[in-house]
Amino acid sequence: MKAAASKAQVASPRGGTGGTPKRQAGAYKETELMQRIGQGTYGSVFRGMCNGEEVAVKVMPLQSDTAEDIKREIKIMRECACDYIIAYRDAFIREHEMRSTLWVVMEFCRVGSTLDVMRRQGKPFTEQQSAWVIRGMLFALDYMHTERRAIHRDIKAANVLLTADASVKLADLGVAAQLYNTMSKRGTMIGTPHWMAPETLGQMGEDGKYDFKVDIWGVAITAIELAQLAPPFADTKSVFKVRAHAVPMPCPCRVRARACACACAALLQRVFKLRHTPCTRYIPHAHHCR
Repeated sequence: MKAAASKAQVASPRGGTGGTPKRQAGAYKETELMQRIGQGTYGSVFRGMCNGEEVAVKVMPLQSDTAEDIKREIKIMRECACDYIIAYRDAFIREHEMRSTLWVVMEFCRVGSTLDVMRRQGKPFTEQQSAWVIRGMLFALDYMHTERRAIHRDIKAANVLLTADASVKLADLGVAAQLYNTMSKRGTMIGTPHWMAPETLGQMGEDGKYDFKVDIWGVAITAIELAQLAPPFADTKSVFKVRAHAVPMPCPCRVRARACACACAALLQRVFKLRHTPCTRYIPHAHHCR
């Protein structure tokens, strides 16, 4: 997979505009929905076509209780200029199924999510493939944390997409929290329980809050997911039981140590070693996954 990856992601990991150059605002209002391909945080996702360009379209109902969250997601997407984050194209209000909805047009990733790939092939990624995906995730998060001052908060295989040339794209910024005042911390419990850091589940951070290191935990759990098709304790459905496992749990590497080779296991061990003290959690960099 890495050998076929796009030249843009190999040569210029931090920059770029995310695929096809953006058109002027309003250029995508004639987008035609072709096929429903998934469910996002706030609405359904479709494959669409606009003047010969294949796009992804998130169609969301207009609701007052989600309006601010949706505005925040669009703002973050519009401002992102990173080859490792799904590119924003346009947003507008349009009728769908006889009601007014918000359409957010984005870059389309033909291969789908890394979770889709594993399900189709019926087996996990190889370590080399996992390393390529994790590398892309780390570049995306480095950009989000430093340039956009945002936490993703829902890192998992289902939110990491692949294009036809194996480029890695981080998606679903719907739960990202905008950070102001020099990375001020957040205290709300948002995310998917099996991938959430102990300080999020157990409110173990300073004053019950947390920072961007919750995303690093999510990357490590996703690495395990890519190696064994599921995160640790995947059979546990209760949020309370997941919390009971996660907060005092043994290093997840022990749960699935046979699923990855020494290099990957060593990286995970370093991330999980200081799991109860997020302020000293090891922060891996993309070059570790080459």
